[in-house]
Amino acid sequence: MIWDRKRFKEKAKKAFIKNYAYTVAVCFLVAFIAGESSGSVKIITKYDSTREQAANVVSQISKYSDQQAIIDWLNDIHVVQEKTDNIEESSKKGLYISAIEDCASNNTLLLRQYEAYKAFTMNDKSIMAIGIGIGSLIILLFDLLIGNTLIVGKRRFFMENRIKNGYRTPIGTILHCFKKGLYGKTVKVMFFRDLYTFLWMFTVIGGIIKFYEYRAIPYILADNIQLSKKEIFMLSKSMMKGYKWKFFVLDISFIPWNILETVTLGIVGIFYVVPYIAATKTEAYMAIRSEAVAINKPYSECLKNPLFDENIDEYL
Repeated sequence: MIWDRKRFKEKAKKAFIKNYAYTVAVCFLVAFIAGESSGSVKIITKYDSTREQAANVVSQISKYSDQQAIIDWLNDIHVVQEKTDNIEESSKKGLYISAIEDCASNNTLLLRQYEAYKAFTMNDKSIMAIGIGIGSLIILLFDLLIGNTLIVGKRRFFMENRIKNGYRTPIGTILHCFKKGLYGKTVKVMFFRDLYTFLWMFTVIGGIIKFYEYRAIPYILADNIQLSKKEIFMLSKSMMKGYKWKFFVLDISFIPWNILETVTLGIVGIFYVVPYIAATKTEAYMAIRSEAVAINKPYSECLKNPLFDENIDEYL
């Protein structure tokens, strides 16, 4: 098989430019909803200074005792003057101020109410942990049930978009996996792909190897989903054998584009880099797909698809 990064990129550029508006829209939607290549959409996130101010207030409050927090608060609204050891100045504070300081120092009902409120709202780590846990679970379920299916749909979009017969791939192609009979298997296979990759990451090097070994899985799901989970994993492993390093080099060849994307606050990424990279990776997949079909790798017969086989020999 001819592995030519330059050729991949040239063909990718032509493929995505011919359907420019749709490819940009698809990449933006999948980045925004599913989080893939999401660095480019950070430009639309408005900075909320209120959160930072609130965090600063909480951090400052946590430095003080409960009693001192009340006195400092009153000082801020100019009710309490600075404490001194001078009896004459202290006498000028009046009955009201003295009562407030006594309240803060003697643990009266007001302070106990304040402490109870603070303990419930600010110091209850169990409530915070539950909130974080629920939020994380919702995000995880969203990624598993929606995000991963859109990622596979994006692969399908770019595979169809490279067809040379003038066909203009619609944006709705990203919903390919929601068709009857496709959704369940897509969710299942992508879940195990993510799970296995996560577990292998504990070995560091093994995680990187498995990341590339499973690289073809979303494309296989987008290509033909008739295989079982085990067969899809075996086919991806077979297709990526001997090409992991080449895909790694392909990935790092985009670093200058990633830097430009960062410098331009994601603008170049949204309108050029992300679609260009996605189209290039699709060309790379089609190259190893052509080889798998040509030499009849195990389970590769399920990849035979008239829609994609028109130029199946172009990389051989």
